[in-house]
Amino acid sequence: MTYPSSLDNFTAKTDNVDDVMAQDINELQTAVEAIETELGTDPAGSLTDVKTRMAVSISDAGYLQFQASTGLTISSGAITVGRNIHTVDTEGAAASDELETINGYATGFFLILRAVNSNRTIVIKHGTGNIYCSGGADIILEDSYNLAMGYYDGNLSKWLIGAMSSNYGPSVSVSASLSPSASASASTSPSASTSPSGSLSPSASASASASASASASASASASPSASASLSPSASASPST
Repeated sequence: MTYPSSLDNFTAKTDNVDDVMAQDINELQTAVEAIETELGTDPAGSLTDVKTRMAVSISDAGYLQFQASTGLTISSGAITVGRNIHTVDTEGAAASDELETINGYATGFFLILRAVNSNRTIVIKHGTGNIYCSGGADIILEDSYNLAMGYYDGNLSKWLIGAMSSNYGPSVSVSASLSPSASASASTSPSASTSPSGSLSPSASASASASASASASASASASPSASASLSPSASASPST
């Protein structure tokens, strides 16, 4: 017998032709025991058979596929889950309600929750009952397309829930760069140097050129004997 590593082969027997020996019966018993060992005890769980149990979360093609969601209504701050996906409504159709406790769990149980109605807000409370919310803050489901997802941690005896919301807050970007004009007026370019003849180099910044021009003009106006000229390259040289 080779199961479960490979399939067993048996020879069909014919009445009044083949003798059924003890070995034939023993091989069948060994095969049955191998199947039982592979499946383990109670493989159907609380359902009627193994196929039905697998269909709860696995598609015919073998992909992860949960059962369709069912609706739950908060009662005194609590709900009792029975499958992996649920919609949640407020108690008495109130405009807002707080979810503090989730019952019906088992260790490792995976859960997705969403509000059933965009006009009724579900607030999942952090640390009030048996729920810990990601980030240490309450999770607000204010639209029917907002989701909260988590699982039950048996070591903590808590549900660990995180938000999967499509309502993102505004993003803030900080720019520390200066515009070319601001940079020119705020700092002096390393190439803006004074030559030995006292003139500014052609690569001087705009602010330095403007300052030299203003100074040269003021000097020429104040002293008749002073000779100062400003070349197109923003240079100022003393007269001989």
